[in-house]
Amino acid sequence: MLSRGQLKGKIWRYLGKTASQPGFYTSEKVDEAIEEGLNYIAVEMFKAGEGWLTSYEYYDTISGQAALPLDGNVGLIRQVRYSGTNGVYLPMTYFDNTESASAPSSGNSGVTQGASTYRLLGNQMVFDPPLAMGGPKYLQLEVVSYPKRVQTDSQIIDPQFDMCALEFLKYKVCSILAGSIEKTIITWVDQEMKWEDKLLTILNRRVMSSVRIKDFE
Repeated sequence: MLSRGQLKGKIWRYLGKTASQPGFYTSEKVDEAIEEGLNYIAVEMFKAGEGWLTSYEYYDTISGQAALPLDGNVGLIRQVRYSGTNGVYLPMTYFDNTESASAPSSGNSGVTQGASTYRLLGNQMVFDPPLAMGGPKYLQLEVVSYPKRVQTDSQIIDPQFDMCALEFLKYKVCSILAGSIEKTIITWVDQEMKWEDKLLTILNRRVMSSVRIKDFE
């Protein structure tokens, strides 16, 4: 794990600068470049799937609610579930504006939310018809989100960005900073490409090997 301050130190050293003599690469510019680099990697995580940056978010709702604003960090929605009997969350049907709506499987229960479907409109979820029921944590969203903004140099970068990701991030940030001053000679391009290739290999195959489940006779 690495803090933003430690990463900035690596970047400055690679560029031949220091925190006290950063030249054009001020602390604020490096912070912005780090955020851009993290978002770049996050998009590759989105594309890979594999559970990266995925979490459950819960929303309180009320009966008759027609729309739900989404958190600005949400990049992708994997599934929406509503609270059924005995606290079991069941999948809600996604209406994709085609002739038939996409109804996710709920495992062996075979149950979906029949009273309401949802669709996405801008940065909000719209229910049609409005929700018939509601309550605390009535909706469970499985979402893939952009990493939260790193606010201070002492803050640890999300551990999902492992050492391989951080090595690539170092070179990526250097390229972003160099590009901002139209620097044409970038000596680390090969290193950046090699680390990106390694990173994509890891992102796209998080589990090295699968274990087959023996069929019961």
